[in-house]
Amino acid sequence: MVEFSQDQHGSRFIQQKLERCNAAERDLVFNEILSSSYNLIVDVFGNYVIQKFLEFGSIDQKIQLLNSIKGNVLNLSLQMYGCRVIQKGLEAFNSLPEHQIEIVKELEGHVLKECIQKYHFVINRITKMHWDCIFSVKMIMCVLIIFAHFERELISRHLK
Repeated sequence: MVEFSQDQHGSRFIQQKLERCNAAERDLVFNEILSSSYNLIVDVFGNYVIQKFLEFGSIDQKIQLLNSIKGNVLNLSLQMYGCRVIQKGLEAFNSLPEHQIEIVKELEGHVLKECIQKYHFVINRITKMHWDCIFSVKMIMCVLIIFAHFERELISRHLK
């Protein structure tokens, strides 16, 4: 089932079945893929299967998926396919904010740091340009301050 999930056509087939199958059939698929969930999350096609479970799975299945990524939320958030699963996970736990908090807490203190590390070359490049570009540097600093404020607000909102 894991290999099938990592194939373009197999993944699409499983996604379609997950939308219409009964709970017992969904359990069979889930039990086969849970132990490989991290590999599926970072896979070009497998991530879609995990997203379908976050959309159509039971609360228990969603919690098990959350437990399988604990300690890896930051890495997954920075990964091309993993970030989509993290986003879907946050949506899936709209009615269970305590689980959203678990996800968000792992990002605490990292959002601004990652933005600076990822885009430091842009900041360096702009500062090496002519003085008439100083406005651009101020704009970048404003954006970074806004990111920091957003990070604090997001975390404080979820910790209440």
